[in-house]
Amino acid sequence: MRRPTNAIYVILMTVLLGALACGTSPAVSPPVTSGPAGTKAPIEAAPSESSPPLPPTTAPESPTPRPPDLEILSHTSYTDAGWYHVVGEVRNNTSLPMEYVKIVVTLYDDAGTVVGTDFTYTELDVIPAGDKSPFQTGTDQWQGATNYKLQAQGREGSLPRQDLAIQGDQSYTDGIWLHIRGEVVNTGSTPAEYVKIVATLYDAAGNVVGTDFTYTSLDMIPAGGSSPFETGTDHWPEFHHYELHVQGR
Repeated sequence: MRRPTNAIYVILMTVLLGALACGTSPAVSPPVTSGPAGTKAPIEAAPSESSPPLPPTTAPESPTPRPPDLEILSHTSYTDAGWYHVVGEVRNNTSLPMEYVKIVVTLYDDAGTVVGTDFTYTELDVIPAGDKSPFQTGTDQWQGATNYKLQAQGREGSLPRQDLAIQGDQSYTDGIWLHIRGEVVNTGSTPAEYVKIVATLYDAAGNVVGTDFTYTSLDMIPAGGSSPFETGTDHWPEFHHYELHVQGR
């Protein structure tokens, strides 16, 4: 190939310098943008389903206090012929039968000084899980007492037989006495002895106002047999209704 002559070379250089002076440059593909010139396009995230809105932030709730294993429910006190009585009810909140459930009462005067104490056991020898039993204390050492405190304790026991049922019970009054009578049926396959019936008396609001217990007229109820019973108490203020429990061996 022949080299250009000096004249042609001079002409070519003159054209090139003139183009540079006019601000032009070699063609270059600019970056693809979707915004202002000179910026890179943001990377688009793949479309996705919208997330549900977060729930409003709230302060954590305080945990509900757990009831005691042996919970003393309603109770009241009264005096009778010089004796100070406390009658009430205990519920077994555990998943196990509880026996020897002892109730301790401490008596105080207005200054908070201990002026007396007494204890008793629940009328039911064994309280099944989730069930309840009444109790009643009585002391003649209560001079100056204006208020009291109750405490309960017990231990795990054996579930009593569950094949004794009460039927045909009713209540009636005789002078100052309230009676409850009915019949216990032994639905089990073995004789039942020491069959005890416990009555809990309530007012219209469901508060305990009295309790009583008795045993069946038969010392032993044969399998498939039955025996009558009757209770009687002269303390039943504001009595509205009652509940019965039965236990035996």
